Order: sequence, then C-alpha cells, then structure tokens
Amino acid sequence: MLSKELKSVASTLSILYVEDEEDTRTQISEILRMFFKKVVTAQNGKEALEIFMNTPIDLILSDISMPVMDGITLVKKILAINPKAKIIIMTAHNTDEALLEKDNLKVVGILQKPIHINKTLQLLSSVCSDIIQEALQG
Repeated sequence: MLSKELKSVASTLSILYVEDEEDTRTQISEILRMFFKKVVTAQNGKEALEIFMNTPIDLILSDISMPVMDGITLVKKILAINPKAKIIIMTAHNTDEALLEKDNLKVVGILQKPIHINKTLQLLSSVCSDIIQEALQG
C-alpha cells in the first residue's frame, strides 16, 4: 500500500540521494528509481552541492557522516541557496539531530540508520505529498 501511495506522489519528482558508501548508495538508489521520475546520486556533500546548483531537484535524501563535505555543511549550503529546499537527513548518531537543532537547520525529516524501508517509504510519501501540494498552491 505504501509503495503505491509513494509511486503516485513521487512519479513526477526528482530526488538527489547522497551517500558515501557505494553498496548502500547502489541499493537504495535502485529502490528510489522504482518511485521517482529522476534519481541523481552523489557520494559526498561537495558533489551533491554541485549537482544541486546545476540540476532541478525536488527532494534531497542525504547521509550526514561523509568525507569531503559532511551532511550538516551540505544542509547549511543548500538552505543558504534555497531556504525552501526539502531535505531528509539519514544518520546513525543521535547527536546529529542535536547539531541540526542547534544550528536551527530546517530539514523535513530525519531517518535513523540502519534504514527501515517502511519508515523510509512512509516519510518519502508524506514529504512528496507536501511538495505536490505546495506546487499546486503556487
């Protein structure tokens, strides 16, 4: 049921998935391709920022702990460019949530690693519905 709901709201949207672990990036991006119109991947925050600045992206799903540029820095830079950007953060550390709150960084969701697919699909479905509603309202 969740997968049908997500497919109905995500089939017109693009997502940028940022993950430094290659196997995880490959597996999750394959799942995302089942739902989203366009899936773009990056292996670190620097690469993701370059993609974000040059490619229309509706939603960002990013790890926090990455080399080159971490997820917190990525969130800050993306929100400086577009304060309305929709970002979901994935983290294995509870302290990352505190860092986001301390810096008053507005993300639309936080997923704890290891990722549970049902929770992930539920959050993606909810966020994608919000994106569609905002687009319809102008």
